[in-house]
Amino acid sequence: MRDDSLFILGNTDALFENDQFDGSGGGRAIIYAKDFGGLTVRNSTFIDYANFRNLFTKYLPVQAWIKAETQDSTTQARTVRVLRLEDVRMDEGAFYGLHVIGVNHVKISGLTINVYAGGTGAGVLLDNVKYAEVKQSVFGLRPNPRAAIRVINNTTAVVTALILGDGTTYMERDSSSNIITNYCPGCEVRTIGGSPTATPTVTPSPTPTPTITPTPTPTVTPTPRPSPSPTLTPMPTPTVTPSPSPSPTPTISPTPTVTPTPTAGSSFNAVNDFSATSNPSGAWSYGYKATSSSAFTRYTGNGQPWAGISSWSLYDGGKPYLMVAKNTTGSTTTYGGSIVQPADLLNLHPGPGGEQSTVRWTAPSAGTYQIKGRFQGIDTVGTTTNVLILYKGVQVGLFPLGH
Repeated sequence: MRDDSLFILGNTDALFENDQFDGSGGGRAIIYAKDFGGLTVRNSTFIDYANFRNLFTKYLPVQAWIKAETQDSTTQARTVRVLRLEDVRMDEGAFYGLHVIGVNHVKISGLTINVYAGGTGAGVLLDNVKYAEVKQSVFGLRPNPRAAIRVINNTTAVVTALILGDGTTYMERDSSSNIITNYCPGCEVRTIGGSPTATPTVTPSPTPTPTITPTPTPTVTPTPRPSPSPTLTPMPTPTVTPSPSPSPTPTISPTPTVTPTPTAGSSFNAVNDFSATSNPSGAWSYGYKATSSSAFTRYTGNGQPWAGISSWSLYDGGKPYLMVAKNTTGSTTTYGGSIVQPADLLNLHPGPGGEQSTVRWTAPSAGTYQIKGRFQGIDTVGTTTNVLILYKGVQVGLFPLGH
């Protein structure tokens, strides 16, 4: 295997399971897949040394334990599905544990890897990957600093619950790519050729258009159905118009808008009234509920996790995944890899544990209010969240947004 690869795959689906590969010996890769159909490597080990007839041998490093690429864009669109690594262990005998080029989707979970010490190696190199998910994995065993994950050329990677250590203490991206972190204490993201950057944290999202009904404290709440990648976006575009005669019951339509009676001409609009600096702001508050019957908790962190996106979340800088966000660009914008948010909608993104991001409207005085608005999913990967409207803690509207 000194010259090329041990396994070469093309135009096929392949599964490697419960395997152990001993020794490297230079070359391109142990497993090399080009313009392939699908590849899964599960519960397998890659070791850089071997004992053959009681003789210990250790060879030159291989370029990558696993390398996968697509160069024919037609083939990629038609056949390439997902490259998966599940519960895989890799020694430091490769410049890259996994090197992926031009593949649509990569999913990694349970990877344990010793990152190569020489040159510019990294644990995982993702090049022009549309969407990658790396979770519950461990990178380490290097006395000198090395990148656990490197993403380049318009790659989006979502990383969750990683452990980085022993010199492998950071991830890096180029200016065209994005790394989104969840539950990754101390994970540093560096920009190649630049300085460390704070990392946004999100995936698909919801976006409400709440405009709420009268009285004490109505609450508009998207309710997610947990899924591997929560994607939902209800969004508010409320408009409020006074209504002369009080009526004890709120009126709800699939797209709410709020209208007070007390002051003629007064109106409330969840998008236009959004404040990036104050919470609460006037009649509006931004926060979350653990469940629809739980207490409302206001967000305390605000910032701009992406250009033109202002948000409130639990974290300093407005880092997302459980957040309320406004598009301030004045036109529809795309961010986070798959979120397409119009300027007249808010993005309410749920939490990974099913937490419900919430926009709350509190009536400034007793009266009758009319609600109008709309809710829609804004994640192109797919929306799996519901929108829930509460009035005095009681559910008065439920709108499924899955598509």
